[in-house]
Amino acid sequence: MGAVRRVLRSTVFLLAVAVSWPASAFAHANVISTSPRDGATLATPPPAVSVLFDDPVAIAPGNAVVASGGSSVMSGRPRTERSRHTLILPLRRLTNGDYSARWSIVSDDGHFESGVLAFRVGSGGAPPVSVLKAADTTPSTLDVLARWAFIGGILIAGGSALFVLLVSRARAREAALSAALSLVVSAAGAIWLLHATNDPASRFGHVLQLAVVVAALGAVALALAWSVGSFIGPAFIPALALLAAPTLAGHASRPASDRWFSATADVTHVAVAAFWIGGLVQLAVVLVSGGDPHAGRRFSRLALPAVILVALSGAARAIVELNSVSQLWSTGYGRAIIAKTVLLVVAVGIAALSRQALAAPARLLRSVSGELVVLALLVSAVAVLTALRPGRDAVKRGALPSLTEVAHAPPPPRGAVVFAKQADKYAVALAVNPGSPLRLTATVLGQSGYGVDGLDVRLSADGRRAPATPCGHGCYAASIPLATPQSFSVALAGRGRLQTVRFAVPGAWPPTPGTTFLRHADDVFRALRTVVWQERLSSEPRRTLNTTWQIAAPDRVRYDIRGGGSGIIIGRRRWDRTSAGGPWEPSATDRLPQPTAPWGTQWRDVRVLRVSPRRMTASWVDPSVPAWFTATFDRATARPIRMRMTAAAHFMRDRFVGYDTPVRIVPPPARR
Repeated sequence: MGAVRRVLRSTVFLLAVAVSWPASAFAHANVISTSPRDGATLATPPPAVSVLFDDPVAIAPGNAVVASGGSSVMSGRPRTERSRHTLILPLRRLTNGDYSARWSIVSDDGHFESGVLAFRVGSGGAPPVSVLKAADTTPSTLDVLARWAFIGGILIAGGSALFVLLVSRARAREAALSAALSLVVSAAGAIWLLHATNDPASRFGHVLQLAVVVAALGAVALALAWSVGSFIGPAFIPALALLAAPTLAGHASRPASDRWFSATADVTHVAVAAFWIGGLVQLAVVLVSGGDPHAGRRFSRLALPAVILVALSGAARAIVELNSVSQLWSTGYGRAIIAKTVLLVVAVGIAALSRQALAAPARLLRSVSGELVVLALLVSAVAVLTALRPGRDAVKRGALPSLTEVAHAPPPPRGAVVFAKQADKYAVALAVNPGSPLRLTATVLGQSGYGVDGLDVRLSADGRRAPATPCGHGCYAASIPLATPQSFSVALAGRGRLQTVRFAVPGAWPPTPGTTFLRHADDVFRALRTVVWQERLSSEPRRTLNTTWQIAAPDRVRYDIRGGGSGIIIGRRRWDRTSAGGPWEPSATDRLPQPTAPWGTQWRDVRVLRVSPRRMTASWVDPSVPAWFTATFDRATARPIRMRMTAAAHFMRDRFVGYDTPVRIVPPPARR
């Protein structure tokens, strides 16, 4: 039993490492912006088509840019830049006309993605429409088979280990042999997936490479243990460690707030399913060989709680990955969950029959065999499931027929009091023109920077609601008969989740103008010698960067991303690195005079929202971006304490931590 406890402790440690793996590592790559934008009309031809993603990507087959007649206008091979976040499709010198582009990439979690856009060079009539179609991203049969082998091999090998440790050691040598063969099958599936994705540098590729190494070591260790008939317990450790691989390579990645819930549910689901499936395989071996007449009863006692845990953890994962119940039948991912659930119910029914046949080994063996057939089909459903995009990503990527982003939103009306917040992936701003009635104008920007059309928007002041009418792209307006409001809200509804953002009026209404104070604060900031602040920047809820900024007069800047890269700018020289220990890459840049205030230069509609003896909070808008700001300042020094910026795909919170303190911004050490 001492060896059993040691092996189990090692397993718990390895699974804990899986749960604590960085959450951002396995999310799908989402498009932040494209240049040119889809439907754009350009006065001058672009040198390239670029697509910016929020995660690293690899180039996939199928990238193309063609003229309206279908001839290619690319001048070279596609490439990636900016730490593999930007796909570049280089172009020849274009003449006036319509052009279509198709981009194809492999995301960091190994999923193939594709999209199209169209643009025009020169003047024209109706917006251009792409003549290309996005590549088919449906997983191939071979891809599903490879995932079936990869996952199924891990489940049988890990489950065989758990059976030997928890149920019966009577046929431990046979269990070691079957686990070794299962690891070989799993490694073969991982190797095929690596070949299919052709991106070993991605996080998905790293996990698969590690899985191949661990599976190979485990297969060798188990084969040796089988041949000598000893050290079987420790030889199972690699098989148990691989139970973390599906979580690391799969969809179980969420923001920090619920990462532990998602990853814990997924690891639990895999481990318990492995005990069920691999345990049944070993139970069949025991029944055939007659090695342990009581193994069936012991396994049955553990199988019931295992089935309950499988169902509960599977339901938890479905809740995480789906945004609504309707996605169970409206998305391929949801339909795969339904198929998996049906097969699970059938397997549970057969398992119930198996419990009734415990006293008859021949009948029990038939039930176990049938159960294994159903579970093999269930693993096939899991293989399909892992190859599909989760339902939450289907909505997140904007696959909502009623919503469009085709043009810039109009600037907010002048003389308004402005508020802004993030609502899922959207930037939502509210401009309130004082008077009676109040004139409320909401602006909703998508990830592209364009206004979002087709929303059902309801505006309210102090609970008095009014449906808004369109006032331009991404613009919605309403009037409410109220003179002195205390709060506002903007409710958005499309074919996705309802989003409501609320704004409080912290002081007297209407807020007094604050242009003079902000101009003074701007002058104070520019006169500083050094500034240090910490920034939290996200493009949408599941993509966040935490960065420390240092700036020093007259032209020095340094940033360090937590768990990521860094950059240094001194005069016209720049150095960047993609990871904390990575090499510095030099480049040239424009000179950036410092300190420069991070709240823009073309601000207007500055209003003082709140005043205390020591602090003052103001809001304003920079329509040139467009971006909305809310900041709190020290009244005595006019230095900012904290600031929030809301813009398209840029939701930023800054906390200023140092003024005129010594900072060291020097060139990185030269390469040896």
